[in-house]
Amino acid sequence: MISANCDSQRRGPVFGFVLASMVIVIGGLLLWNDKDLAGLTAVLGALATIVIPFLWSKRHQKSDLEERRFREQIESEKEPAEPPRPSRV
Repeated sequence: MISANCDSQRRGPVFGFVLASMVIVIGGLLLWNDKDLAGLTAVLGALATIVIPFLWSKRHQKSDLEERRFREQIESEKEPAEPPRPSRV
């Protein structure tokens, strides 16, 4: 089960890239053949499906990292101080 999830997570971006590349090429061909609205829509739609999830994941990773650092800081402040060591006289 775990290896299947890893395989699908590895294949997903590759399939997404191939699909987006095909749509961009088709949009370029439509633009080349004077189908301005359809071609522009295809190109911009394909680019949006690539760029938006990338930016969203980066933002989410950044907020997760900041939250984790904040939690670690709070936990380090809550740790009890070491008891004083007896002094040698």
